[in-house]
Amino acid sequence: MKFHLFFLFFLVLGSVNAFSLDFSFSEYSLGTTTQIGILINGTLEENLKSENIDLVCSGLNIDIVPNLLNIGNGEYYLYFDNIGVAQDNCTLIFNDVIYYESGFLKQMDFVTNISFVENNQSKIMINPAGIVFNDFESQNFMQLQISNTNDFEISVSISSDLDFIEFDIENFVLSPEGFSNSEIYFSEFVYAGEEKGIISLEVNNNTFTIPVWINIDYSSNPGSIPGDDDEEPAIHSVGNNIEILQGLEGFDLIIASSEDKSGYVLLQNSGADIDLVEFKLSGDIIDIVDLQNENLKDFNSGDKFREYIYVNQKKTAEFGNYTGSLEIHYESEVIKLPILIKIEEVEINQTFINETVLPGTEKEENGINVWLLVLLFVILAGAILFLSYKKKTKKSADFLKHV
Repeated sequence: MKFHLFFLFFLVLGSVNAFSLDFSFSEYSLGTTTQIGILINGTLEENLKSENIDLVCSGLNIDIVPNLLNIGNGEYYLYFDNIGVAQDNCTLIFNDVIYYESGFLKQMDFVTNISFVENNQSKIMINPAGIVFNDFESQNFMQLQISNTNDFEISVSISSDLDFIEFDIENFVLSPEGFSNSEIYFSEFVYAGEEKGIISLEVNNNTFTIPVWINIDYSSNPGSIPGDDDEEPAIHSVGNNIEILQGLEGFDLIIASSEDKSGYVLLQNSGADIDLVEFKLSGDIIDIVDLQNENLKDFNSGDKFREYIYVNQKKTAEFGNYTGSLEIHYESEVIKLPILIKIEEVEINQTFINETVLPGTEKEENGINVWLLVLLFVILAGAILFLSYKKKTKKSADFLKHV
């Protein structure tokens, strides 16, 4: 009876430790971008790889270019375009997955069934069809490619539930088999700590969703998150021509001395053409703030422009407050946007001796010098060895006498 109970417990334990891949998707229309969520139940030895993914329909390999995103915490996201024939008996294969199960290293292929069907709904292909956003320095903008795979004209509207994302064009029409490249902009100054959001594309009678995962780490920031404000950014008109669509209230940032930040002011010419717009900085923010452009030529009516602002790029900011303004000069007008930057110190676990940083050491007067302890140990060890040698020599001499 005990054996059976033990065996039953072993089976239950083994089932708990079983490794699996869980897939989430729906039936897809031919000519659309396929989006699949993947959840890892267990521990991988190696990350999943896009080159190990195959699509097989009716025994034939279908040519796809898989894009695999590692979201983190055992979650992956896969998207690819399928322009082949409609199939309802396809298999998506993850080859050579290396994982742990019940403490043992194993390798196996994992498969799931997927269907591609013909329908009369509007279809598009999009790239990227999922975004993992890690930093503002290298991802402050990207292109969204949209292709019309229908044999008729479609209208497209783009929006997002994330306030720090903007688009250069939000509504447009695509001709049959036409395509468009839309610019997506990300502003760090408006970012309010979101961890996930979506970009929505309304296409005639269909809605396509692009998930956005945000992996920004502000744990080292001693102050608040830039742009941490519940109010919606308002649209204001300033001067005779230029509207400030974003950044009119200026910027109030708190960052660590080891950090750098970037953001932008969004301008629109709502009046007549302007030959020259100049951007200048005033105040002591000049020491730690850089501008992408010093002037803008031919700012025509209806145009939009983003002036990027970079804070503490060289990591040379000293502790304290920096104040000043971003000045926008054009014709006889001057727009001043206030900027306040507070630089705070990050504590480092180090010991200071006579104003000199020496990690892992202590002041000499607060304890015994380490080298003195080493010297005493060497002297003591030498004395013990010497006494042992003398004692041994004496015993040897006594033995010889008795012989």
